[in-house]
This record gives sequence, C-alpha cells and structure tokens, in this order.
Amino acid sequence: MKQLYLCLTILVFCFNYLNAQTVSVTGSCFYLVDGDYIYNGDVNGRPSFFHDPEPSPGGLYTILWTGTRWELTAEDYTGAIVVGSHNNLDTPYPPATSLSPWTPDACNPAGVFAGDGTSTTMSIIDVEKESIKIYPIPSTDLITISGLQDRKDYCIFNIFGQIVLEGTINNYNKINIQNFSNGIYVLRFDTGQTIKFIKN
Repeated sequence: MKQLYLCLTILVFCFNYLNAQTVSVTGSCFYLVDGDYIYNGDVNGRPSFFHDPEPSPGGLYTILWTGTRWELTAEDYTGAIVVGSHNNLDTPYPPATSLSPWTPDACNPAGVFAGDGTSTTMSIIDVEKESIKIYPIPSTDLITISGLQDRKDYCIFNIFGQIVLEGTINNYNKINIQNFSNGIYVLRFDTGQTIKFIKN
C-alpha cells in the first residue's frame, strides 16, 4: 500500500511539473527581474506567477491580474511592493510581448514576456456595457458598428493575433472588410472592449 501511494505521489508530482506553465521575462531593467516565472495559483480569478531569483533577502517577483490590469511586482525583505511594469490588455493569461508590449513603471525597459503561460491571441470580453453591435454577421464586404457612445480607435485582429486593420470609428460607421480572407476576426477598441465577427 505504501508503495502504491509513493508511486501515485511521484506520478502526480511529475505530471504537475511537466505541465507547469511558465512566463519568461528577458531584457528587463534589472537582472533579478529576468527569469522564469512559475505558476503559483489563481489571484482575482486568473493565474499568477512567481520568480525568486535570490532567496532572502533578494526579493520575490510576481506577475498577477489586479482585476483591472496585469502587473509585475517586486517585494523585498522590507515588505515594500514596487510595480515594475504593467499591461492593460484583458487576457486570460499575462499577455506575451508579441501580442501587447508591457509598459514600464519603476523598471524601464519592462522586458520581453513570453512562454506557455502567456496569452498570444486576443480573448473575447463582454461588451454589453455600451451594447456595441456589429452587423451583418457573417458579412462579405462591409460591417456596421452601432452602440458606440463616442468616437473610438480600433484594431482588427485575425485568429493568429495579427493586426489586419486599424482606424477610428463613430457610431453607425461602416468598416470595409472586402479584402479580408474568410474567417473569424476580433474587433478591439482602444477601451479594451472586443467583439468577434465572421467574414464570408
């Protein structure tokens, strides 16, 4: 029985270790910030990651969702918290730099964020606050945007997270998508709101 328990414990440990998500930070302002950040449970409903380059008194570095933005923070032995950098993109995981660069705060440059623990494509968030609508869906040449309260900058992403069109739009303006390939696209406004549409 003890052998079975020991084997199961080792299997669970190996499975968790092999499937652990990491975020790698390179090229930041300070060598201690750089390194692999390991998944450390959820904070505010999203995964958090930590990096402890020089255990006490070096400090603990954390990437987490605050509820409004992603932050990389540093906590030293005095308990002081310093924000190193942040990203306002609303994604299920910390955004990869290839999707959206991080903004430096106390740490400039912020560094390059990559790894299997990052989001590399846009997520769809609820846009009911302004009741933004796109029609017709699917569309072949023009889409109309309704429900905007004011003028907004926008980007359109393909399913690979690449920007295919940028511009500014008002309520009931049309966007020409005639030259797009058939498929699913995401329209993202400068406020962070996104909505999905289909081109046929």
